[in-house]
Amino acid sequence: MVFCKTPAKETIMEKFERIKEERVHKPPLWEPSGNMCSDIRAMLYCSELVYAFAVLRELARENDMEKEYLIGIAPGNAEERLKILSEGIKDKITTKDIVDFVQSNLKRLEGVSRICSDLFVETLLDMGKMENAYIVKFDAHRAGSTFVYGIYVNHDLKRISLSFRKIVI
Repeated sequence: MVFCKTPAKETIMEKFERIKEERVHKPPLWEPSGNMCSDIRAMLYCSELVYAFAVLRELARENDMEKEYLIGIAPGNAEERLKILSEGIKDKITTKDIVDFVQSNLKRLEGVSRICSDLFVETLLDMGKMENAYIVKFDAHRAGSTFVYGIYVNHDLKRISLSFRKIVI
């Protein structure tokens, strides 16, 4: 008799380490190659990053997060904190800072199924290598609490991306 054991579900931290190891000697998937696939992947990465950023900002409304200063949250009282998190961003936030913030808070994303994917981890690993890219506009509280948009400027790829997402927490 043969018994099949269902493999244990991989945590986001395990997934991150596995993909990081697999991609150690590979160039970033967003590097310009002159084909449509790499162009689309760069836009998809932008959308994934905006979505993760929105989810973490929403989680930060109720809990202290690691390295909040990277995304413009200054230490203060709870009322100030909620005000900052209820508004869109006022200053540009670099991709490296967003990726660092997300990586520092990965464990908090464990139960968010729409984020815990291989694509999301690839996004973090590749976008973290961008030298001159940032979000210039971001808002998650227009047109209802499930709508997110971000304007992303990427001088490395000479692109401006506008990302609209629906968020479910």
